[in-house]
Amino acid sequence: MLCDKTTLRARYDAILAAGCLDPAQQARVRAGEAPPGVVLQQSGGSSGEAPLRLPKARAETAWLIDRLAGHHRRVFGEAPRRVAFVGGVTHLQAGRVEGLFPGGVTRSFRLREWDALVAFQPDLLSCYPSAARDLVVRDAAALGCVRTLKLGGETVLPADRARLLERLPGVLLLEQFGSTEMPCLALRATTRDEDTGYVLSRDRYAFSFEPPGEGWREVVVRDDLPARAFPIPGWYRTGDEALLDPGGRVLALRRRGDPAAPFLDALDALVRAGCTQVQVDLRDRTLRLEAGPEVRLEREVVLGGVTLAVERGPVYRLKDSNKAPLVLAAVGRAPTWRRPEEEA
Repeated sequence: MLCDKTTLRARYDAILAAGCLDPAQQARVRAGEAPPGVVLQQSGGSSGEAPLRLPKARAETAWLIDRLAGHHRRVFGEAPRRVAFVGGVTHLQAGRVEGLFPGGVTRSFRLREWDALVAFQPDLLSCYPSAARDLVVRDAAALGCVRTLKLGGETVLPADRARLLERLPGVLLLEQFGSTEMPCLALRATTRDEDTGYVLSRDRYAFSFEPPGEGWREVVVRDDLPARAFPIPGWYRTGDEALLDPGGRVLALRRRGDPAAPFLDALDALVRAGCTQVQVDLRDRTLRLEAGPEVRLEREVVLGGVTLAVERGPVYRLKDSNKAPLVLAAVGRAPTWRRPEEEA
């Protein structure tokens, strides 16, 4: 069977009923409540469609945590002791699950609670790249406690990677690629001395790249993990694509049709030049950036073949998810607030 997100919406109740949750737990999920020990994640919503609520059972979260903690142990010789999640709905949910990281203390923070997060002194911090681009870089001296910085949910620019490794020289940078439906399809582990590139999670997923051959190819996967709460059947079209070399090795991963693709090199150059946040808004053809006075630009610039008016000020974050996309598409995106401190 070949599924996509449309299939999940059409067969939601049947897929939920086929999972490991009992009827009472399923009813709570449908009501938007997370049963004890279950992480309730939201998929979609940023393009205007209603989000899907996808529950993740203990076996699923344990698999992911084991991967993250395993990389931490490999580099530092012990499991993380103080873990902080900050930003989106999933991060807030995850931090409330007791015993998520065995032997560790886990807390969730909203963006407006950043000072409390710094005071918590985590040795593993999970956040969006946009939060790392700004807040982690700004407070790097106070966050020397962070040994592993896990990023996901947004694009990590090469300039982000270089800046974070410079400001936190001993850090292990983990970049997680995947979606709510198929989490952590791949991980990239980077330190100042090592870069693994994206390594596919073949211990859980079977992969098919369509059509076969090198170049950019559609990613189709099958989740073989047992005891799932929402067991998507058969093969799933993730909406992602992989760049394959002639030997079939994955060189890069991205969302298909990502509106940011034509602008990535230019946005990377702006971050290298000192910008702390960058965002192209195709709705009004604006380049919105946060930067000190040392970063000088004309009133208009041409990026990716598009003429953009330059506006200095906070970038938009999307409702509920708190994501700050590098590019806001011309349709469908409807941010509710502009500043982290305005977070609902």
